[in-house]
Amino acid sequence: MIVPGESFEQLQQALGWRFRAPGLLLEALTHSSFANEHPDAGPHNERLEFLGDAVLGLIAARILFDKVAAREGELSRRRARVVRTEAFAAQAEQLNLGACLRLGEGQKRAVGGDRHLLENAFEALAAAVFCDGGYAAAEQCFAPRLANAIATATSTLDWKSELQEACHKRGLPPPVYTVVAVNGPDHARSYACLVRVGEGTQGAGEASNKKSAEQLCAKDALDKLESA
Repeated sequence: MIVPGESFEQLQQALGWRFRAPGLLLEALTHSSFANEHPDAGPHNERLEFLGDAVLGLIAARILFDKVAAREGELSRRRARVVRTEAFAAQAEQLNLGACLRLGEGQKRAVGGDRHLLENAFEALAAAVFCDGGYAAAEQCFAPRLANAIATATSTLDWKSELQEACHKRGLPPPVYTVVAVNGPDHARSYACLVRVGEGTQGAGEASNKKSAEQLCAKDALDKLESA
């Protein structure tokens, strides 16, 4: 049974959902270390983590599909920037989720610095809401949070870093950028750049400064890599 506690009540208020089946909330907040130390504690949250990852991924995909007019590759990259450890851990911290977790004695010392633990708990919580109230409830509770995370990630997109990571994953050499032309008068310069990845893929871009032109090159190359 759930032992009533102020942190549980505050979590439900912050989340905007009161559980019809409180056992789901307890399961979402029960780490395997606690279940191992307390055999009568009920199930831990690892199965819910698995489901919650899919639920949050679907909500993020729906937001991007509705709000961002972009090709599949770019949508996938934007979703990946949100559906990851740091983004979910940050959302867990906003909910003060760490204070609600049931942890084993050894694990308690690590919760403050364990981003994966917070990420997993956030995923489990999303699954618990989904099981308790369906997709509509999960969307109600988590879509605004994910929309804010998507907006933040979008405002800081770094295509050069994304291309570097994509090359690493594919076993390709690092991208090489070249300025091929500088046009216009001093007060209105325009830089045309190219980026080459290995022997094949090239990306092109032009902007009012070299840095922005290289970012456009990287985006173009990423689109070509992912459509190849």
